[in-house]
Amino acid sequence: ANLLHAFAQNEVAAFEPTTAGYNLLNVQISYNRTFGHVGNNPVGLTLGLSGTNLLDENIRNSASFRSQEVLLPGRNLRAFAKLTF
Repeated sequence: ANLLHAFAQNEVAAFEPTTAGYNLLNVQISYNRTFGHVGNNPVGLTLGLSGTNLLDENIRNSASFRSQEVLLPGRNLRAFAKLTF
């Protein structure tokens, strides 16, 4: 898990908009299992869950020319599986 705190951008140039601060919380958990080998390669399975922007903050990129029009993606949850052989 990681938590990023971004401070508000209030010291800006003339005619440049300010942006609010935010907290961005991302979490990922996974489980790995090896089942044997195919030749010299291990056969493995990874199952997991991940979540981004779990606090569902309205995040604006202060370096963007369109920061007042475009938000970064909101809360996102994802389940995944990966098989290697």
